[in-house]
Amino acid sequence: MTECETELKFYLSGLVEGQTERARLTIEALNLGQTEDSNRGLIGARKQLVDALIFDQCMQPADLQFEDEELLVLLLDALKTPNPAQCLQPFSPVLVNVIHQLLAQP
Repeated sequence: MTECETELKFYLSGLVEGQTERARLTIEALNLGQTEDSNRGLIGARKQLVDALIFDQCMQPADLQFEDEELLVLLLDALKTPNPAQCLQPFSPVLVNVIHQLLAQP
């Protein structure tokens, strides 16, 4: 569902925020981690997965926000490219979402 990529905003911290009322209700109903206290286990797991994807791309999470736009675009392309079995890396859409946010910052 493309709505998952457009209505949810993921953060490097592992938190998720709904961009629409429907998304906010879904996050709350499914306890997907809208606050640090709401689902620490899922938030921690999501953060670890995002970190693992970043480390897999040879970057430290703290360095990601300081990289130039060209490198972030290359990372986006790598994360959006399916492997030979036509599968994306697990949770790569979360990291793609985070990188899009970083690129949108002034």
